[in-house]
Amino acid sequence: MRASFLQSNLDALDSLGAETARVVRAAIPDTVAQIEGAVRTKWLPLECDLQLTNSLAGIVGREGVRRWSQDAVLEATRGPLLGPLLRGLQAVGLNPVRALRRAPSAYLLVYRDFGVLEFEAHDATRGVITHSGVPSAYLGHEAYFEGFAGAWEGVITLTGGGRRPRAEVEIDRAGNRIVYACSWTPD
Repeated sequence: MRASFLQSNLDALDSLGAETARVVRAAIPDTVAQIEGAVRTKWLPLECDLQLTNSLAGIVGREGVRRWSQDAVLEATRGPLLGPLLRGLQAVGLNPVRALRRAPSAYLLVYRDFGVLEFEAHDATRGVITHSGVPSAYLGHEAYFEGFAGAWEGVITLTGGGRRPRAEVEIDRAGNRIVYACSWTPD
């Protein structure tokens, strides 16, 4: 996983309150040091993000992880990795369907060796993201995939998807895939 995205994830901890951020950081000091000390373009092990997410989930639960992930997406779009992608989408007319169609390309900027994404729009307010080829060792980290759902909700909000975006998570262990059923009500 790109260090810059992990660094944005650490920065987004502050959105959950200073005490929560302090407790999470204190629970995984070596991981935090590895993330903070990395050059932004470096690839770090996915386990860094798993440790961060699992530590946070132990404190704020799955819904808290969703909120944090939404905030992390907003933080990441201010940075040099995803910021240009967002500005490009704004130039052609931003909406959730267009943004989610670009999700597979953006995903490859952030992750490697962690499967692939596909997006299928059902209509102007619904679509499905399929994350296939997920290594089976990771499928038990349900809070991590709740975090992904929160990230999709952040993308939908950021791109004009209204105040009630939702990404429902279905973990298909037999198929090594995660399915996110996304829906929203436009502004």
